[in-house]
Amino acid sequence: MTVSLRAALLLAAAQCACAARTALPEPMVPLSRTSEEAFRARRPRARPRAAWSPPVLERWQSSNGIRVLFAQRPGSGMVSIGYLNLRAAYADAPAEAGTASLTASLLARGTRAHPGDSHTRALRQLGVSLRTDCNSDSVQVTVSVESRDLQRATDLLAEAVTEPTLGERDFSLLLSEQSDERQLLVVSPSTLGVISAVRMLYSEQHPFLVSPTGTLAQINARTRADVLRFHRERYTPEHSAIVVAGDVARASVEQVIERAFGRWSVAPTALPAAFVPGPPPRMPVPWRLYDHSSDNAMLFVAWRFPSLLAADFADGLVLDNIFGGTLSSRMARALRDATGIAYSPASERRGDGRDGYLVAGVSMDVTNVRPAIELMIREADRLRARRPSAAEVRAAQEYLRNELFSRFETVDGVRDALAGLVVFNLGPESWQRHLALLDAVTPNSVNVAAQRYMQREAMSLVLVADQRRVGRTLLELSPYGALLEEVTP
Repeated sequence: MTVSLRAALLLAAAQCACAARTALPEPMVPLSRTSEEAFRARRPRARPRAAWSPPVLERWQSSNGIRVLFAQRPGSGMVSIGYLNLRAAYADAPAEAGTASLTASLLARGTRAHPGDSHTRALRQLGVSLRTDCNSDSVQVTVSVESRDLQRATDLLAEAVTEPTLGERDFSLLLSEQSDERQLLVVSPSTLGVISAVRMLYSEQHPFLVSPTGTLAQINARTRADVLRFHRERYTPEHSAIVVAGDVARASVEQVIERAFGRWSVAPTALPAAFVPGPPPRMPVPWRLYDHSSDNAMLFVAWRFPSLLAADFADGLVLDNIFGGTLSSRMARALRDATGIAYSPASERRGDGRDGYLVAGVSMDVTNVRPAIELMIREADRLRARRPSAAEVRAAQEYLRNELFSRFETVDGVRDALAGLVVFNLGPESWQRHLALLDAVTPNSVNVAAQRYMQREAMSLVLVADQRRVGRTLLELSPYGALLEEVTP
């Protein structure tokens, strides 16, 4: 399971919280009223809702069967191109998760035509670099260039995908990095808390929980032959797609892709069906405590949430936004503004085509564990018991609309949006449908979603703290009458 930016921010907040608090000086009162005071007292009027039209999408197949999605953005002078593989993701075959991510990382480490660092140097001559990303549902290899350099950049991208050297030296180096990364996961309080909270919701082999590196035993047993086989079996035209967005005509894109990828031909290999997780397990114990000797504590609560394709997905988005998804959320106001317990409480939601989850986290002084737990649970209870205000829902809707629009402001953002259509097998109408569903959210539908997903009995709670200082507090606090489970990392 990858570490999100939000989890990293929680860890940073935890480190900052250890510092001694210093009382702030009283604000200065101006000796006389200034001309700006009246202006500052007036709330700025909201601008009219922005009109938005999705990019025009074109689809076709290359001569060797690669799916292509293209959206033109005239005037930017830039083009972003991405290669996608839907059968080389680390969750496609959990037993080979580490091999999948290792193979993806090695793609940018030299090709037959440009061995070693010469491939990187060729890209640098264009002022760009190749980015490889192996996640739970796809592998993506991307590059963004000036329109005039599209052919050269695409040729180099195609080399990395179709003819990587996958050399022994680079393999050994990246394998060692995987081992280090895996060991760091076990000692990072923020990572440990998020993974543990989600693990109590879903089975161990669920895509949300599959480690990109694999286990230490799998890492130690991995060989370069595994990587060569994985690439040979899974990197084929039939498992591939290409997404392009930018200031270029379709005819040019077709020509560029045919020249770079058209000669690629690999005999298909029968692969096992993509892994499908089983039903979620029951949660016999909703508490989990990781003993971490520190003056600081980290608290995480999690619930199963709507998948990306669920009918109530938009309701879940608004619910997350109101509960903890922004700096002005209810959780932030309760834990930061009203009580000063923590500066950066936050929540994040993750989903795929089948499942989803919401995890909320906060770092605080260990003496504030009890009020932090009470406040987080109280805010969830309030959303189940009463509908949020119409103003809260409208604010969340506008925030989420603007967030969607911002993804289409750059060629990279449009390319990523096209990649999402490929991964989830959607059409461009899904963007407008998402907006319609978002606009249809009401205070009542948010309340219904909270009742469905944010039940106490369906919540997992993980605390990373000094057991000697918080154990009794947890036993006294348990809102479920459940036992406290002590787990050793």
